[in-house]
Amino acid sequence: MVTLEMISYEKAYETVMDSAFSTGNESIPFTSSLGRIMAQDVKSDMDMPPFNKSTVDGFACRRSDLGSELEIIETIPAGKPPLKKTGEGECSRIMTGAPVPDGADSVIMVEDSVILLSGKMKFTGIYSKPNISIKGED
Repeated sequence: MVTLEMISYEKAYETVMDSAFSTGNESIPFTSSLGRIMAQDVKSDMDMPPFNKSTVDGFACRRSDLGSELEIIETIPAGKPPLKKTGEGECSRIMTGAPVPDGADSVIMVEDSVILLSGKMKFTGIYSKPNISIKGED
């Protein structure tokens, strides 16, 4: 039977630091960079995504309204800005990649909804996440 002995934090730190090494920097073509480590952080000059965007096809609404029938006030295709703000009891039909309208804090998937005879939308699923990619999170 082999018995393992614990070493002190100081000894472990010393062992790691004694085996650490520093590498130099070099400029290489991008096509040769696979498996390499950047010497500096790369920062974007713009937010990605540039707006809060829907990650699913569905309905942009307020989470607090999901127990109610919601009036569909507009359809927002990808590539077009919303024309209306989402208010209480309202939602907007929205496509994947489209900007989320002001006032909405969730996008529910179309599969978790039903359009009623009145033309209103009713949430039929179980809420799990907002389905919104926040401005600048990439």
